[in-house]
Amino acid sequence: MKKALFFLILFIILSAMLIWSLNALEIINFKASVVNLLNRIPFVQQYMITKADIEAEKTKNKKFSAEIQQKDEKIASLEGEIEELKKNLKETELALEAEKKRNEKLSSDQETKEEKLNKLTEIYRRMEAPAAASVIQQLDREFAAEVLANLKEEQAAAILQELPEGLAAELSKIIGSE
Repeated sequence: MKKALFFLILFIILSAMLIWSLNALEIINFKASVVNLLNRIPFVQQYMITKADIEAEKTKNKKFSAEIQQKDEKIASLEGEIEELKKNLKETELALEAEKKRNEKLSSDQETKEEKLNKLTEIYRRMEAPAAASVIQQLDREFAAEVLANLKEEQAAAILQELPEGLAAELSKIIGSE
């Protein structure tokens, strides 16, 4: 049994050397012979891949790689645009927030101004017309017109009568244009 195994191994080694030698000397193309033999077997034939098939697949792979690269570049470009839009959105949100705070402050200032104007108007309501007229002469023209506009008509008329004609006309004009 040992001799048979030895001769079998020796036979395989010698056969392999002979096939390799014949293939190296290009006497027999062993690879082509095996491929031809396998191509004749119907079941194996469907699993055989030719060089043409491999080249076709390489061409497809190159095409897909180029498409992937183009899409990666487009994605990178779009991501850049998204980042720019996010930055613009953040800036817009900050500006909007600042504008809201400014509007709240202006609204608060307006309410405070109206409260002060109402208090001052109430003081002028309690004053006599000549005294109120002498104080109103010292005020800014726009502010004086606002005070007079908030008074009752009779009180405003009495104060305007006490004012010099030019000033009374100027204040009347301002009140009329509001």
